[in-house]
Amino acid sequence: MKKINLRISELRHKKKITQHELADVVGVSFQTISKWENGSVMPDITYLPMLAEYFEVSVDQLIGIVPLSEETYSARATIALLKDIDSELQSEFGETIPEQDIIKYICRGSRDTAPNNPYEEIMQRCLCRYAGYIFTRLKEWGINTNYSTICFLGGGGKIIQSFGNYGSNIHFCKDMKINAKGYEYFEKALAMKQR
Repeated sequence: MKKINLRISELRHKKKITQHELADVVGVSFQTISKWENGSVMPDITYLPMLAEYFEVSVDQLIGIVPLSEETYSARATIALLKDIDSELQSEFGETIPEQDIIKYICRGSRDTAPNNPYEEIMQRCLCRYAGYIFTRLKEWGINTNYSTICFLGGGGKIIQSFGNYGSNIHFCKDMKINAKGYEYFEKALAMKQR
């Protein structure tokens, strides 16, 4: 099991704010922030999504499971995916298609749907490759994708759900604001689903 290494102090200094300012944002005392930073107390799990959103990192980055150098990974991966689709279309047909057409295909397509045209065939191939790449990265980070409970959120979750190859340990929440209330809702929804 990986050791939790909260990066609150590092992220707070990067953002150039004081413990008092962060305490006001989170709704706790500055002493609590100090205890979180020196490791004498861990924050309640409901604060983690709020802190991650505030610092614009993932919860995994906040608690030290994933390096901070990966902080723009999701955005970079999505941009790379769109460039990959554009590149393959350009190579195959000498032209590209509008980004909104790719997004429409992501919303309605799947790995099990027969493509209607050669453009969709290329998009499907790229999206399946992207989904496989995400699972490869998770494994590189030491996450057992066969047994760990994993939840994908938002648009990236839609791509994994539609074009990935996954087991029952993988869950999806689309179009959910990642904050403490959202996680509370998600936790309740999962508990109800498991009954």
